[in-house]
Amino acid sequence: MRKIFSLLATMFVAVFMLSGCYSISVDETQEVVFIGKPWLFGGAGVHDKPGSGDRYFPAWSTDTEIFDMIPLRYDEEFNDVITQNNTPVNLQVTLSLQIESGKSPILYKNFGLKWFENNIQALYREMVRAQISKYPMFRLTSDRTVYEEINGELRITLEKIIKEKGLPIKLIDVITGRARPNDAVIEEMDRTAAQIQAKETQDKREAAEIAREKAESARAKADKAYMRDLGLTPNEFIALKQLDNNKELIEIIRVKDNANINLVIGTNAENVLQVGRNR
Repeated sequence: MRKIFSLLATMFVAVFMLSGCYSISVDETQEVVFIGKPWLFGGAGVHDKPGSGDRYFPAWSTDTEIFDMIPLRYDEEFNDVITQNNTPVNLQVTLSLQIESGKSPILYKNFGLKWFENNIQALYREMVRAQISKYPMFRLTSDRTVYEEINGELRITLEKIIKEKGLPIKLIDVITGRARPNDAVIEEMDRTAAQIQAKETQDKREAAEIAREKAESARAKADKAYMRDLGLTPNEFIALKQLDNNKELIEIIRVKDNANINLVIGTNAENVLQVGRNR
């Protein structure tokens, strides 16, 4: 009787355990980690071997965690990073990491699901700020070769951290985006540029006025000297200038069609001669 009872109990447990199974599908770009939480029997803790590219039927007492094995991209936004000349800038840095094949159980067991946030992110952000602080804002915003230096330094330091912590991951790439001044700095730069432009415009206007005054003064002196050398009175000099002007107008008529010009003869505005050429 005792044997029958024991057999029935074993069958009951087996049926209960089998009925508690569930299925999980894992593609080839993923690994599933099995975490045993046995009720009566079975291995406890994280299983050493992950699953991949198949459908699995874990027992009800086994938890699972799926890890993507393709390169993982982390975009980090940085605001108000202080540059060498104490000017804040904004930028984005993209980090690509990949879990080593077959080592997702080690990653989960030693570092958990938030392995990036708990072991890399804070140090990584501190490293970026330290690198940006080595360069002045103008160079960061205008010289693309700066970022080759920054990416190289970040790569060396990140690989060192990964190795020291024993993280089973690979560093694929580090890409630092071009820094840009924040909104407050841009507004100040715009105001400064507008002030500089206004100052340059004013300086050019003043220079043009001074040049015009000098030219008019020089012309007046030349006219006085000419009038004095010829012994002309002011009215005679004005009449001579009119003759010179009329000569220029006649030359215009000579080369243009349908031109009509009124010439003033002498100093009297009533003595007007109309000169024209029609073809």
